[in-house]
Amino acid sequence: MRVMAVDEPRGLALCAQEDGGARSTVEIALVAPVAPGDMVLVHAGTALTRLETLA
Repeated sequence: MRVMAVDEPRGLALCAQEDGGARSTVEIALVAPVAPGDMVLVHAGTALTRLETLA
């Protein structure tokens, strides 16, 4: 999922799926800090790792 916005005080990020654009709130404590545009692997509402993207 791609990070769209970050709420650092709450440890949450608004993320969107690449294919359909469905959005969900994701806990980011395990991968912080993240920034808008970062890609994260999400399971059960928790970001598990940040993904590297090829330019």
